[in-house]
Amino acid sequence: MIPAGHPEENAERSKAAPEASAEQKAKLVDAINECFELLRINYQHLYFSAYPEVDAVNAAKRLWLEGLSNFSADTIRQATHELIKQSDYLPTISRMIRKSTELSGSTELPNAHSAYVEACNASSPKQNHPWSHPAVYYAGKQSDWFFLANNSENRTFPIFKANYEKLCEKILCGEALPPIKQLALPEYSETPLSKEENSERMTELRSELGI
Repeated sequence: MIPAGHPEENAERSKAAPEASAEQKAKLVDAINECFELLRINYQHLYFSAYPEVDAVNAAKRLWLEGLSNFSADTIRQATHELIKQSDYLPTISRMIRKSTELSGSTELPNAHSAYVEACNASSPKQNHPWSHPAVYYAGKQSDWFFLANNSENRTFPIFKANYEKLCEKILCGEALPPIKQLALPEYSETPLSKEENSERMTELRSELGI
């Protein structure tokens, strides 16, 4: 790739994801080169502090190419433009992935707030709820169901959002989430349980429901 602000003339073509065609790869490389030139122009001192040498620039570009390979060249350009407008600091790869996901509209993942609303309104047992995506369930579980149910959105949404976005980044980088294990509901029995059995059943149920 052409390191922005450095003298090399020809772009170094890094390895893209296996499924990307040669044309798609070339478009992504060109877009990332353009984005780094924008970063150099807009951030100058910060840019050269972060990337003082050609090798550092090329390493960063390879990271972008690997992390953003699921997005179109136009989405990457747009994400870079928007992040430049929003921040006085160089965008990290995680922020680029989040912004590109937000702009893409091509993923089955719901946006963070829609996922939050779904998690908060999900029926119990949570494992058996018809989730729109497993990431919503796991973000809710990581955030703690009891915490989500018993605190205000101002307090709970930032925590849920952080957990959800980390999961989204893993998915976009090709990592698969484990399947949600359905909870086997106890069959109805006419024989009353003993006090000890009732206590054990309630303890198990509280643990499974996160309460």
